[in-house]
Amino acid sequence: MVGDRDLFGVSGLSNTEARVLDAFAEGQTRPEIADSLQLSPRTIGRALTTAKEKLGARSPAQAAFFYERSR
Repeated sequence: MVGDRDLFGVSGLSNTEARVLDAFAEGQTRPEIADSLQLSPRTIGRALTTAKEKLGARSPAQAAFFYERSR
């Protein structure tokens, strides 16, 4: 899917992981993301960790960068 700009494997992210990364990339904090998506802070943390692992990123910030670059 390189032609579709799936350079970092973002197509393998769940909808929740993608929404969390999008909000994180916009500068929202974990509590803000939890509030805006009506999810628990623990779910937000889990989504960031799983997305980070799926994308091969070293940090949630790097995962958010990969996600934004692939859009």
